[in-house]
Amino acid sequence: GGSLDVASSIFTSRVDLDEYLDVIAEASVIDATLDAGDEKTALKILETRILPWVNGCAPPSKPLKHQSFLRRFEPDWVRAKMATICVSLLERNTRHADANVLLTRLLAGRVCPEKRGTWYLRLIINLNNLGLLKNAMQACDRALQDPWVRCGDRLGIQRRALRLARNVKSWGTLGARWRSDIVWEAPIDRVRARALNGDEREKKRYCTFSEVGAATVSVEELALTHYATEEAGSWRGVH
Repeated sequence: GGSLDVASSIFTSRVDLDEYLDVIAEASVIDATLDAGDEKTALKILETRILPWVNGCAPPSKPLKHQSFLRRFEPDWVRAKMATICVSLLERNTRHADANVLLTRLLAGRVCPEKRGTWYLRLIINLNNLGLLKNAMQACDRALQDPWVRCGDRLGIQRRALRLARNVKSWGTLGARWRSDIVWEAPIDRVRARALNGDEREKKRYCTFSEVGAATVSVEELALTHYATEEAGSWRGVH
């Protein structure tokens, strides 16, 4: 009974459910194309399907439909994930200006706020690569005023803002109170594993040993397995 109640609170009609399933099917096509190593086709599909949606993204004034975890069952959440992949592919093809147009439009809306830190960081890096240092500094200022820019993304943007501030002589940033926050360096753990498909242009699979013996895992599963060991803290997590 509880699961049905949750489902009905996410999908208010059969039309809503069908729209979500259609978008999931589109995302699966992209994933399969990328797994096959065909980035050119994946980018072509994404530009055809995603760019029209981005142009009509929900404005900032529109309230969020769901909170927290439930947002991942919204079609726009899946499209935002696809748009992020599109940004990465554009950058890989050195189309930084096109990637910036996409990022700017995503940030102008309210869809998938959890991704705003990632989008701002990519925008800042691209602007810096294009030599637009003042624009990059302005993007840093906007990002640091955004309450959805958190944790690692905020720390990364603060560090970039400080480096940019020295070049563009942004004295306010150089004297910001948060300067002390970026002194801390996160510890680095090195995990040894063998990539089984290291020569292929596809998502890497690794061979490691778990409680049930040898296993083939993704890099995310490899990290979870590492931190679940007693030596690494016996952490439990999901990806």
